[in-house]
Amino acid sequence: MSLYDALSQIAEQVKEQRQWMTNEEATKQVSIRPFIHALGYNTYDLSEVQPEFVADPRQRGNERVDFVIKMNGKPIILVEAKSAETKLTDNHWRQLHDYFAAVEVEFGILTNGIEFRFYADHEKPNILDSVPFLTMNILNPDRNAATILEGFTKSSFHPTKTANKLKLHNLLEREYRQPSDELVRFFARKVATGSVTARVVKEFSPLVKQAWQELVDREIVRRLQRHEETIDEDDSELDNEQPQESNANEVEDPADPGIIKRLPVFKTYKGVRLDAVLIVKSDLAYRDKCVEVDGQLMTPSGASKVVKQTVNPKAAGEQGYLFWRFEHPETGEETKIVELFEDEGLRNLVLSRPDA
Repeated sequence: MSLYDALSQIAEQVKEQRQWMTNEEATKQVSIRPFIHALGYNTYDLSEVQPEFVADPRQRGNERVDFVIKMNGKPIILVEAKSAETKLTDNHWRQLHDYFAAVEVEFGILTNGIEFRFYADHEKPNILDSVPFLTMNILNPDRNAATILEGFTKSSFHPTKTANKLKLHNLLEREYRQPSDELVRFFARKVATGSVTARVVKEFSPLVKQAWQELVDREIVRRLQRHEETIDEDDSELDNEQPQESNANEVEDPADPGIIKRLPVFKTYKGVRLDAVLIVKSDLAYRDKCVEVDGQLMTPSGASKVVKQTVNPKAAGEQGYLFWRFEHPETGEETKIVELFEDEGLRNLVLSRPDA
């Protein structure tokens, strides 16, 4: 069983028993111990998972963290647990911070059995970071989060390699969001003529950021196209097995009972808001013809061309998965629909909200 599947099973268990998770011990039993077990550690073997582990920064011996996960007898991860009824706060982080300083470990987890926050010491050695490198809601397990957590399983955990890989991941994410002067200077030396002055760095900074974002967008599009080709191949095999007469101009019925969500999407083009509907069906997270405009289903790219031509008759279409936006259900920010397809946690969140 994959880690993602194991987390999904815990999610179902928590949903079924959430009403009884009213204290810390119940929360540990339903969610936290199963989570540690999903990582491959034996919660009944004290040499691997020890509850109430002494972690007293004042050396008095009466401060204890809820669990310590060990490897070869050495502590590697601290787990501070609260009840599912408890909202995690800075005070709880400070408690884990103190335990972390008292024990030589690599990582710390703060959880109420619903929200899991994962911490390291990237900013300063042996001092718990103030911001978690990963936050996961167990009720909506995320494949990306599961991929990161694979490095913390018993079979894969290596203190140095896991920590370095995580630090590189965070570094690349920071550079992607806002390239540092050092990175910009590196690329500017490869392109610009003459010395790379502060003015050149300032000039190249937005160019590097734009180029990186476009590179990521193109890779996402390539993955989506490969996925669509796989879907087409599967559909072709099905057609060969069960040949049926069809109309090449026929489109799917928007009233199809397989539809589980009709999500409003939009794009502002030349100051005009263009609206459509993204059709999400139960059999696939997305489909070739999945955007509805004026009652007609078409590809996201085809729909982009149709709506743009209502403003400018000569307008060409754009890659639809990057063109259409929806309103993020929590932040309210404009979000590309490609993120809906790539992020299972976000997709589950959107699908759980009632239609407008």
